[in-house]
Amino acid sequence: MKILFIVESDFLEDHVGVRRVITHYVKQLGEAGHTIAIAAIQDGGLVAGELTVNTSSQTQALSHTPYWSSSSAEKIQVRTQAAVGAPLSVKWSHQAVNTDHFDLCVITTPWLCAKGLPPIKNSIGIVYDLVPNLLALECLRFPSHMEIYKFAHEHNIGFKYYIDHCQQVLCISESTRNDLLRLCPDAARIPHLFVDVPFPKARRTSHAQTSDGSILLVNALDWRKNFKGIERMLTKVADQGKGLSITVIGRERMPLKYAMHFLRSLEAKGMAVNWFRDAEESLLQHMYHSSDMLLFPSLYEGLGLPILEAQASGLPVISSSNSSCKEVNMNPSLTFDTSDEAGMVNALMSLTQRATNQAPWLRGTALTDAQIAYLSTASQGIVRPQAMSLLN
Repeated sequence: MKILFIVESDFLEDHVGVRRVITHYVKQLGEAGHTIAIAAIQDGGLVAGELTVNTSSQTQALSHTPYWSSSSAEKIQVRTQAAVGAPLSVKWSHQAVNTDHFDLCVITTPWLCAKGLPPIKNSIGIVYDLVPNLLALECLRFPSHMEIYKFAHEHNIGFKYYIDHCQQVLCISESTRNDLLRLCPDAARIPHLFVDVPFPKARRTSHAQTSDGSILLVNALDWRKNFKGIERMLTKVADQGKGLSITVIGRERMPLKYAMHFLRSLEAKGMAVNWFRDAEESLLQHMYHSSDMLLFPSLYEGLGLPILEAQASGLPVISSSNSSCKEVNMNPSLTFDTSDEAGMVNALMSLTQRATNQAPWLRGTALTDAQIAYLSTASQGIVRPQAMSLLN
């Protein structure tokens, strides 16, 4: 099949989650033997991009130094090996694209439709989450610094386009599908509305290493990730005289002053904190393998990639039980209502008491195997044989 991905021209730089989903499907479909092309909306039309997929097996040595460290933190420099070159790159042209020349067109974000995308036959749309819409309706409440109403409006335009024109719509989790149907009941009219968890299911790694009660925070400097709750929980553990080692991965999604206040508050409680603000993928994978627990009490997720990434390395996750988090966390006893900070504190205390080997949690290869089993049914592929008849 010839498949066209319609993307934002800067999709490789912005929206990390969107980029991960797109690159996952490009790789998946390319390995299946399909011909992949890419296009972006420009001046009301579609222009072609020259797509390069890096298949090099070469690696390079990288050295990572924290952007900020607390006074009690060990002065570290992490060395990793990473693949040479970006896994995917695009060079844009001015050449117009005719969608009729493709068997399937994948509209990679709903807000693209707000740019005047014309109806496309044999099309599939992707839905990640409904965060802007839920915030605009005050179903979710937390401080936000983006233009919620404008973004919610663009989402709504995209959802209406999907309902009116797409033969298939893919939701990245069951939670996202349920939210779409609640907010847009007409989505039930889509010929094929299905769930596909965009994460590789055939990956199996060795047991995560254990260190000294180290806690990993990934993309936590964000109101949606409940970073104030994280601060309260870690403070309660530290108040019990527990020395904590905290690694924070990811750039802040709030004014920097709030992120620094959070980090310095942890420092004031005697925690050893290292913040890697701009982290390479290889560093993130290293930390998944060298930490003891990922703390991820997010207020809302479309999928929760850090949960899946950690579990692929055998690393257990303490997470919230809302939206998709409970859906993808393979340790149900480590999922909690976001208001149950005491429950999460108890789980963290168990970690710091070195009781994790006795705790009834899946970890290491057992956790990885459980995730693979889950993904074998949750990840069905963007081109599903039973849906092909809808495209003819």
